[in-house]
Amino acid sequence: MKCTAIHEIDRRNVVAIVGPAMMKVAAEECDGVLLHGFCTRKYLEDVVVPRLETGLGHSGRSRDQFEISGGGFVATGADGFECG
Repeated sequence: MKCTAIHEIDRRNVVAIVGPAMMKVAAEECDGVLLHGFCTRKYLEDVVVPRLETGLGHSGRSRDQFEISGGGFVATGADGFECG
């Protein structure tokens, strides 16, 4: 078994975000974010991305150096009524 040196380990810092303060801290200090499952595309485009880009600018980084991951919910059923 080969041991891995500490400097070779992927040490990305990714945090879950919800509000503006968390977005600011994440963009300035972290390597990526996890979006809340209820985050809509509109909220992502109108609120999240602009705030993250501002924070990234403060830290001297660009969007391509930052990971945005999101969850989501899947509802299944025979029709829209069953899916609620």
